[in-house]
Amino acid sequence: VANLQEQVQHVQNEFEVVQDRDMMLQIQLAELEHEEREKKAQLEERAAQRQAEAEPKLQRARDEIEVLQKEIALMREQKESLQKKLQDCDTRFEELQHDIQANKTLHHGHELEHNKIKGDPERFRKQAEKFSRKVQALHYAHKEKVEEIE
Repeated sequence: VANLQEQVQHVQNEFEVVQDRDMMLQIQLAELEHEEREKKAQLEERAAQRQAEAEPKLQRARDEIEVLQKEIALMREQKESLQKKLQDCDTRFEELQHDIQANKTLHHGHELEHNKIKGDPERFRKQAEKFSRKVQALHYAHKEKVEEIE
């Protein structure tokens, strides 16, 4: 019996130690849970603060992206317009090149014709003088014949 009482006393002492330890652990757990809630609240507060700090930057970035997208769209339109103008200019250039070539050919033909008839006025003058002398000779011969007949 004494041995059992000793064991009961020993178990009771251990039970008290375990209860004390359990109570301390419960207190620590409560403190840790409280600390966890505080840390979560701090973390949420920091996240909200960072979000509030970042929001103006994010809004500026969004605004800048929107402006850049509009600029890109405008530049694409300008690019398309300028490409169309370039194609039109290329087409017009080709037409003008063709016209220039045709005009050069026509000009060359006119130059050949001009060079051909360039000496004609002198030739015509000489022929006219020759004809005039023949007419005068015929006129003189006619006059002589008329005098012979009279």
